[in-house]
Amino acid sequence: MNTKHDKVIMFPKWKDALEEESLQALKEKRYQDALTKLNKLIDHEIYSHEIYAGKIICLMELGETDEAEALCRDLIALEDDYFFEYLHIYVTLLFQMSEYEQLIEIIEDTFSRKTVPEPMNSQLEQLAEMSRKMLQDKMDEQANDHINELSKAVKQGDPLRQWQIIMQSKKLKPAPYLRYLRQLLKDDRIEPVVKTAITEWLVVQQVDSEVTIEKAGSQTTVNPISIKNVENHPVTKQIQVLLREVEQDNPTLYQLLEKLLYRYLYVRYPFMPFEEELIPISHAIKLLGAQYLQLEGLYRTYEKQAGDLDVRTYMEEISQNEKSYFSIIEE
Repeated sequence: MNTKHDKVIMFPKWKDALEEESLQALKEKRYQDALTKLNKLIDHEIYSHEIYAGKIICLMELGETDEAEALCRDLIALEDDYFFEYLHIYVTLLFQMSEYEQLIEIIEDTFSRKTVPEPMNSQLEQLAEMSRKMLQDKMDEQANDHINELSKAVKQGDPLRQWQIIMQSKKLKPAPYLRYLRQLLKDDRIEPVVKTAITEWLVVQQVDSEVTIEKAGSQTTVNPISIKNVENHPVTKQIQVLLREVEQDNPTLYQLLEKLLYRYLYVRYPFMPFEEELIPISHAIKLLGAQYLQLEGLYRTYEKQAGDLDVRTYMEEISQNEKSYFSIIEE
């Protein structure tokens, strides 16, 4: 908390009168007047939990929620005898602001670190439970809005908008809309990149139900709870290891190779390469990276390293996936 060290001394009678006037203004809901008087007391380094509690109430009533929240955090951090009083004011403020996630996190953290006395224990539990319900209702409403928007974007044939909506939905529960999402994953009109976003949404939300995905004439069935997203997939990690020798010699090239790999696998996902494809794919990525950066000497070196491996097909596929990726996603 920031305080001003005023050289003017506040005499006891003036202090008592100002405290009484501020509390009276607070009772009469003259919040701006009360706040001015409370700030004057604080400026003169006259503190009490009543003064701070009064200031928070004034700030809340005047709509200065950011300042009220900041003051609450500062007071809670003191962990003094009035910790639970400040905490109750803070979580009430968060509830009024519809900051349910933050409220739940703070209450759960408090229960994990402290023995909460009654009746505060029951009050906080009740507030956390109400917040969970409100948060779920809010997220269900958002998910419903998103799915409606997604349906419009599908009818309009707008893959960019489809992808954006799905990315905005990653924190929402997809379970009520799983039937519709299953349809999209098998729909030929839906771009592979959009299908990847849907699949990763199901993975992030740990959906435990098999889904069938069709891409480029191939079909596979997966259970999202049992697979990793593109970045954390074992195949991605294996190919990264094969590319890592480049990192020390040419960090710029290595960064490009990582991006080429990610985009290539993102468009394919969850159709990941087989074990026997990993080495030729790594060579194809290195050749493309050298080609893009016009490193002719390095390109010839990588050609020799690839030897008789058939890398041309993979180079074409990686280039095509780059185009598919950038047709929707901007970096």
